[in-house]
Amino acid sequence: MYLIFEGKITKREKKYFQSFVEWTLKKYGMADAEISITLAAVPVEEMCGFSALCTQVEPDEYDIEFKQEFSLLMKMISISHEMVHVRQYYNKELAHRMRAGKWTTFWRRKAQPLNEDNYTYWDQPWEIEAHGLEKGQVIQWAMDTGHIKKKWMRESIEFLNPDGDLA
Repeated sequence: MYLIFEGKITKREKKYFQSFVEWTLKKYGMADAEISITLAAVPVEEMCGFSALCTQVEPDEYDIEFKQEFSLLMKMISISHEMVHVRQYYNKELAHRMRAGKWTTFWRRKAQPLNEDNYTYWDQPWEIEAHGLEKGQVIQWAMDTGHIKKKWMRESIEFLNPDGDLA
């Protein structure tokens, strides 16, 4: 795995992001994958209303962009969410292809009705999966790596896990 950092990312953030990305790839069974991931902190005005984005640039190359103004916790959650999409792309569960002259999104090899009036971002199965995993992955990583004891992480536990159950 080759990890590139772009934008305003502190040394402290780089350390956490590197650890988290490596942990996530190991969790997904992708620790030996020959892939490149770029993590880019982007000013809010350049994000076009998105909190974060994952783009598959090439079959083995992914760009993850997130708002540079976010707190460390929100950056971690955003990276966690987008790493789910990296796995989905890598395993060919999620794909975007040109079909009949327009871009079509495929989920598990089935074209998705993204332009229908009653079909929203929140209905997309790849987003349902990513939102379902984003916070739990950060908690698991923090517990597995000992970061759960860090002050910034302890202060985040109530937000990440309001029930207080870390068992």
